[in-house]
Amino acid sequence: NNHLSRACKDYPFSASGDNNDPPNAADQINPAQSVYFNMSISRGCVPNNAVPFSYRPHRAQHVDPSTGKVSSVIVVPSAMAVSWQDGYECIDTSTIDPIVERATVDPDHPMLVVMAHDGDNSFGGGYSYYMQCVPSFVKEALGKGGEYEPSTIQQYLQEHPVAADDIVHVEDGAWVNKAGDFGSPSFSGWNWPPTNANG
Repeated sequence: NNHLSRACKDYPFSASGDNNDPPNAADQINPAQSVYFNMSISRGCVPNNAVPFSYRPHRAQHVDPSTGKVSSVIVVPSAMAVSWQDGYECIDTSTIDPIVERATVDPDHPMLVVMAHDGDNSFGGGYSYYMQCVPSFVKEALGKGGEYEPSTIQQYLQEHPVAADDIVHVEDGAWVNKAGDFGSPSFSGWNWPPTNANG
């Protein structure tokens, strides 16, 4: 979700917090957002994310320059900082409560806090995660009197379809901290050091 947030006109960039390149002004075409949430993660960065904007599915589109044909894809953002933390320890709803507290309520487009893992984090995706952490988190969420509704992406999209005109821009970039790449739009973790044909 950081690559949606960084593409907002009013993204509050912080060199020490983002630990990343500043957003390219040409990418900052998403509407300004008045509320941002940040959470420090163990790698030393503090991603800022627009609430509720970057916690809701949208669409991105491509216009074929040869034909003018427009195609779109649904963009389902993952909660970058929450996912990082969830990949290293069991979390409870107190981790997402501050995000929800900052959000405006829209029953037609509720937030979807997706915790995504790449499979090689500390234990996110392993036995302990799925057999202990997830059931505990879901049980706590269900016990909050309807404040949270555990779901799947497919179920959410069936219940809350993304409007055809809900088009956003997603900044290029990677997952946080691939060998020091904190989501750089230039993919510095993969493209560093820069070399030419002579090495």
